[in-house]
Amino acid sequence: MLRWRLLSSFFLISLLVTAAYFDWRWGQPGSLAMPGIMALGLLSLFAALATVEFGMLTLPALGGLVRNHVVMVLTTVMVVVSCCINSVLPAAWQATDGGGRWLLASLVAGGSLSIGLEMLYFGRSSQVEPSHQVLGRIAATVMSMVYIGLPLGVLGLLRQVPTNSFGMWALLTVLAIPKISDSGAFFVGRSLGRHKLIPRISPGKTIEGALGGFVFGVLGSLLLCYGIAPGLFGMSSPLSLSQAIGYGLWIALAGMLGDLAESMFKRDARIKDSGGWLPGLGGMLDVVDSVLAASLAAYLFWQFFPVSTVSP
Repeated sequence: MLRWRLLSSFFLISLLVTAAYFDWRWGQPGSLAMPGIMALGLLSLFAALATVEFGMLTLPALGGLVRNHVVMVLTTVMVVVSCCINSVLPAAWQATDGGGRWLLASLVAGGSLSIGLEMLYFGRSSQVEPSHQVLGRIAATVMSMVYIGLPLGVLGLLRQVPTNSFGMWALLTVLAIPKISDSGAFFVGRSLGRHKLIPRISPGKTIEGALGGFVFGVLGSLLLCYGIAPGLFGMSSPLSLSQAIGYGLWIALAGMLGDLAESMFKRDARIKDSGGWLPGLGGMLDVVDSVLAASLAAYLFWQFFPVSTVSP
């Protein structure tokens, strides 16, 4: 299991590093000048895979059919693309106040499509079924758009602000800090863990592991601020020391909550892993669960500490 976990992690990290490099390079002046184009492709792929798994968690109990899965994936990816539209249609992005109208339109269109599908096929599957669970399937689709599509779309928004280098750095922090924190929590919990955190949701997580996760989250934030930012992107540290510590704690906390939320969904569905795309790691939803919450936390953080107030 550990061997497959390491191999899958190596493959995934290699893919992300390669994509990040080309995404940053293509966003440089004089190049393609399309920052975020690789992020758009990868985020859409991750959203599609994660949504397939989310549909397998939710729709079978609600009588969902293949068409429900297709609509769920389509609408969720639509939300991601609407947030990343600046990568391919910058003029349209600027004409709609930073893409907010694109996001709103995608949410409205996705909800309408889900409702329309249920209206079209209502009552056809069974003549004796007392409840068609229409509301449940619509709610599951909307939940997928909000739980998966919106956070991954927010990663695309982070990639766009305000410069090519800072946008890529901000995106990397959301991908790296939760995983560094999770790794720290795993090793500290395995070696020192004695007190269960929330055993009904995740029996293996401990309070000691969570504290270790916070420490590693802060260390990851400091590394990204004072090592990666100047060393890889040629920027001065985007955050002060206290801000970097606070950012690490905030993102680590969000990542833990995201991980616990997905664990709750899986336990409710009585399964161990959301999928088998990545041997040793489980499914795509298992991989991005902490990132989903961390992306929203990062977006809120940068609303309180605008990019204009940090070093370029």
